[in-house]
Amino acid sequence: MTTLDCRDLSCPMPLINLRQWLAKAHPPAQLTLLVSDLGSKQDIPRYLMKHGIPFEREELPRAALSLVIFLA
Repeated sequence: MTTLDCRDLSCPMPLINLRQWLAKAHPPAQLTLLVSDLGSKQDIPRYLMKHGIPFEREELPRAALSLVIFLA
């Protein structure tokens, strides 16, 4: 499992980093993506749902969000 900590990045950089990971990942793969930017917290789950990519979300302290993304 890989962790990508994007809590210090503002939109659209977390989404760009996610898309780069998706392009390189070979299923089965799992990524934990950490974000705190308000735009990313809204846009990334929307992007994953739009593309049918399964994920789990968990709210973290200090307004951060953890997204565990699964590639089967």
